Amino acid sequence: MMKHVLVIIIFFLLASCGVSKGYFEAKEENTITAYESYLTKYPNNRFTLDVEKRLSERYQNKDWNSIKKSKDISTIEGFISKYPNSIRVEKAKILIGKIKEQNAWSKSKQLNTVYSYKNFISTYQKSEHIIDAKNKISELKELNAWKKANSTRTIKSYEKYLIDFPFGEHNLIAKEKILKLKIITTDWKNTLTKNTIKAYNSFIEKYPNSTFASIAKDKRDDLLISQWKVITNKNSISAYKTYIKNNPNGVFVFLAQKRIIDLEVDQIFKEKHGVLPQMSKVTDNNSLQSGNKIEIYNNTSYLLTIWYSGPESKKISIPTKHRQKINLSNGKYRIVASVNAPNVTKYAGHENLKNGIYTSEYYIETKRYKRKSN
Repeated sequence: MMKHVLVIIIFFLLASCGVSKGYFEAKEENTITAYESYLTKYPNNRFTLDVEKRLSERYQNKDWNSIKKSKDISTIEGFISKYPNSIRVEKAKILIGKIKEQNAWSKSKQLNTVYSYKNFISTYQKSEHIIDAKNKISELKELNAWKKANSTRTIKSYEKYLIDFPFGEHNLIAKEKILKLKIITTDWKNTLTKNTIKAYNSFIEKYPNSTFASIAKDKRDDLLISQWKVITNKNSISAYKTYIKNNPNGVFVFLAQKRIIDLEVDQIFKEKHGVLPQMSKVTDNNSLQSGNKIEIYNNTSYLLTIWYSGPESKKISIPTKHRQKINLSNGKYRIVASVNAPNVTKYAGHENLKNGIYTSEYYIETKRYKRKSN
């Protein structure tokens, strides 16, 4: 019996020696693998609680090392939830604060507004980005002031910019613009004094982007309308020709040219003239564009001039034995034909054109008249 007891005691002593040796070996290695291996081999002994504690610290260290450079707030919050009593909880909260601050700064820069930077400064008063935020606010305020000055483009607006930002980035440009505007203002006053179409056109050409340019255009147009009313009240060929001569690019030139043709046709119709035969309608004009196509053949030995007075008014000259094609809108027309030869009667007639293709041939017919004897 004593022999068995002795063997058991020796066994327990040997086992106890293995537990202690394994503990100190695991403790010396101080790794998760070593501690896990120890607990597997020696699940319940006097060192178990200490090993479990050390293993928990190893796990915590591993998790902390994996997240302390993380920029994901939810991952860090997961660490806090997993280790609520850890001494690293405060560090984790500080880390979350830094990430939120950096995200807020990135968003402020993305928005790049005075309000976003002011909001950042108010929220993160001890941030390392405070100086940068204040500089950004100053830059934006200056930029907005410059944009406003440039949109207004007045001496007063540029002077206000210089007062508010005496050392601004656009300081020299603002001064140059003020000098230029003073010159423009002087020229504008002189233009107003002259108050002529020519003066306003000259000003617009010289300062097309000036704030006075639109006013100059309005005043010029008012003068053009007044001038045109005077011309139309006269309603004479000479008056319209004078207008075209004085205003070759005027807005009413095309209308003046039409009026001249209409008046010339009026005059010929009042004079003695022959009756012009109607044109020959070849076919309907089925093209996508409505209107009329006319082919004219000058079968005379002289230069032929033809007037068309109606919805459109045209005057064309055709050399002898030549053909010419023209287009006219639909409507009623008065037509006059004449050649540059003496003793040849002018001819006049009417046409009602409606989506057709027409041909017209002009020739001179000589008639002799015998005197009646008494």
